[in-house]
Amino acid sequence: MWRLIALFSFLTGIFLWAQIKKEFELSVELRAQQIREKPKLEPPPLLPMGEGKVLDLSSHLLEPPKELELAEVSPLRDDSVGCGKPADMVAYKRGVDYYLMGRWEDAKRELSKVISMPSSYRPMALYLLGVMKVKEGDDNSALDYFKESCTFGHMYRKPACESYYALSFRKEGKPPANDDPFWKVVYSISVKGIISTPSCENVVFKKYCHYVQLFVAGQMSNHYHDSTALRRGVVLFFSGKWDEAKKIFQAYSKPLRPYRDIALYYLGVIAYKERDVSKALEYASVLESINTNLSNALYDLVSSEDYFLARMVYTLTHNRKYLEKAGIIAYNTGRYQLAYSSFMEAGDLEKASYSLMKMGDYEKVYDTLLEHQRELDADQYKLLLEAAYWAGKPMEPLLEYADKKFPQLAREYRGWDLFRQRRWKESLQYLDDPYYRALAYFNMKNYKEVITTLEKDDRLQARLLKAEAYLLLGNPAKARSYLTPQTDRELYLLGLSYFMEEDYNKAVEFFSRVPESSPLRPQALLKMGDAFYNMGDLSKAQETYRKVIEEYPDTPYARQATLALLEAKPTNMNIEQETKLIEDYLKKDPDSPTAQHLKLQLAKLYIQQNRLSDAQRLLLDLVGTPVESRALLLLADIEPDVKKRLVLLYKVYKEGPPTDAQLARQKLIDTYQKLGDKDSVAALLSEGSTEDKAKAVGIYVSMKNWEKALPLAKEVISSGYHSKDFDRSLMNLYRAKKDPQILEFLLLSPDKETSAWAKYTKAKEYEEAGDYRKALELLVDISLHYRGTQVYNKAVMDGVDILMRLGARKDASCFLNRVDESSLGRDERIKVERWRRALPPCEESKDASP
Repeated sequence: MWRLIALFSFLTGIFLWAQIKKEFELSVELRAQQIREKPKLEPPPLLPMGEGKVLDLSSHLLEPPKELELAEVSPLRDDSVGCGKPADMVAYKRGVDYYLMGRWEDAKRELSKVISMPSSYRPMALYLLGVMKVKEGDDNSALDYFKESCTFGHMYRKPACESYYALSFRKEGKPPANDDPFWKVVYSISVKGIISTPSCENVVFKKYCHYVQLFVAGQMSNHYHDSTALRRGVVLFFSGKWDEAKKIFQAYSKPLRPYRDIALYYLGVIAYKERDVSKALEYASVLESINTNLSNALYDLVSSEDYFLARMVYTLTHNRKYLEKAGIIAYNTGRYQLAYSSFMEAGDLEKASYSLMKMGDYEKVYDTLLEHQRELDADQYKLLLEAAYWAGKPMEPLLEYADKKFPQLAREYRGWDLFRQRRWKESLQYLDDPYYRALAYFNMKNYKEVITTLEKDDRLQARLLKAEAYLLLGNPAKARSYLTPQTDRELYLLGLSYFMEEDYNKAVEFFSRVPESSPLRPQALLKMGDAFYNMGDLSKAQETYRKVIEEYPDTPYARQATLALLEAKPTNMNIEQETKLIEDYLKKDPDSPTAQHLKLQLAKLYIQQNRLSDAQRLLLDLVGTPVESRALLLLADIEPDVKKRLVLLYKVYKEGPPTDAQLARQKLIDTYQKLGDKDSVAALLSEGSTEDKAKAVGIYVSMKNWEKALPLAKEVISSGYHSKDFDRSLMNLYRAKKDPQILEFLLLSPDKETSAWAKYTKAKEYEEAGDYRKALELLVDISLHYRGTQVYNKAVMDGVDILMRLGARKDASCFLNRVDESSLGRDERIKVERWRRALPPCEESKDASP
């Protein structure tokens, strides 16, 4: 009991498996058809799309300090300002004193002297000058002083740096990057949008630091009311408290309110989250005239999940990026026709081509890109060449253009063009990738060169091809050295390799590990069933085949499993179950190559169940098909009208293939015999074999139809055919027609009775013709070799009579001794006794003969 590795044809006799032997149709199992095709350039499984995210706009809400928080200035304690003291120290001391007295002009004059000379007091003088400039409202000059002061180490460095960061924030909208623990947090919030709570320890701007702490926590600050109110709304929003957040945002959405754009944005987001898309779009529309960035962000959000919403946003904005988004959404959800339409409208030929490739419409890809041939970049031109390849379009005109603009592409696809023409050997001079070259060798059936070419190529596709090459070379163990049980294809090939070695337990182990999500899963199950079948475990084989049928009902594998299950038909499968199995198969695959034969089998099952009208309907459908003759034979079996039955049988007999015609002839013979129509039976037999013709002769002889019997008998005689019945029929035919050819033929009959009769008859003819010598030769031959036949004693007595007439009385006496006393009749016995009295005694020697 063997199961083929490929589902073998059972068309030699539907389900009549006289003997099944193991064959390994590896080309089927490995999908290694006579050629391996070029690997298709696959479009991306998904297209990237900038997702519409909800923005955290807190960084836009953090305000810079509204006031500078200054360090306490200490006077220089050295009171001796006079001759011998450094000028810079004198000037700095006076400047500080004047500053503390509020005499700023005098202070600026003295401190300006300090910064104009090299001095250790210079950084401190810069800070004080900056403070005075702030108080005068000259923030630009103050910023420069603070910035320079911040670069030196001195007692006022921290307040100088903090003042520099604060003024920068106020003036430029962001503080500079820095390492100050507090201002680093401010920088992260305002520039990077990273929210964290600062520590106010050792901070100069303590009031501002407290504000930032409240801001981060989403709590209110009277001094920074609007900022903290909106920040609270943001915190509530991201906490899911949309109703509370909405109240705050609505209050700030009115015209002339600060942060109106941010409030409108979040109101739009909330509307979208609450599925009020029209309201969200209304907010986005209002934002267009206030803050286009936030308007676009809201449009991006609304259009990010739904194809039709993306199209709606495009209608509102006329911005093609939303057409692109609609196309991407459609593409990523498998609606490739919608994707194609949107991409074409957006002018994105590459993505439009991807959509068509997903639909397998390479001809349309070709037409679409060809219109823009001279505008295409290298990637797009590759798509054009790929489409031309798979659509069967002429490639040479495209390659001539590519020779100048994209020479590397031209080289590769010239190779593929030759490959497509099955000119694999020529394609090798253009294909550089080892795997592509190996494909050409594979198609040339040069499997050893496949292995050599890919010797150093460890890519998965290369390992798979090497494994398949070794399998085709009949070396499953070597094939396994390139396979790991990692991918579905490898698991499947590992199973096949063990199947080849008839290690069916191992084969089942690997076939069973092919994941259920794999397209190879149904094939693996089929092979598991085959392995169980070959192990003789019909129960598990049937269970596995049923699993394929149940889990993959609308696939070719289910139909193959059906055929396999019918082949390994369970002993407990009743006629109704078998009928349903075939009916289900035919419903799913009415045009399969085996469908006609299955219909024949189903018709037989209907006949067994006395469903004759169903059988007749099914069989009539098969008229005009390759199995018409067999269908007509079954129709004849269930046809009650003898005349119609004969018409059906004659059609098969005259027009059907030899096997069916012979069966139809026998059925015709049987029918005519039942009807007692000997002439028709003989006519049919006369068109058959030599044996049938001999039977026909017997019928014609029995009917005394000598005119038909004689020529047919001579035809059989010319073949040298003998049989007891035929030869006996010839005896009767000879008696009627006296044809010498018949008698001469009967002389050689292997039947002793017939041969003896023929020789006796021939001897009598010689006797009548006066040729006693030839007559005696035949009679002596009968006496020597045909004792026990009906003509034996007649031959002896006729021989005695001839010898007596010739005067050879002593010879006659000796010949008479050969008579068989036990079979003599009464009259013959009297005659023999009379001769014995009349003839002299026999005195023959031991060597004498008549």
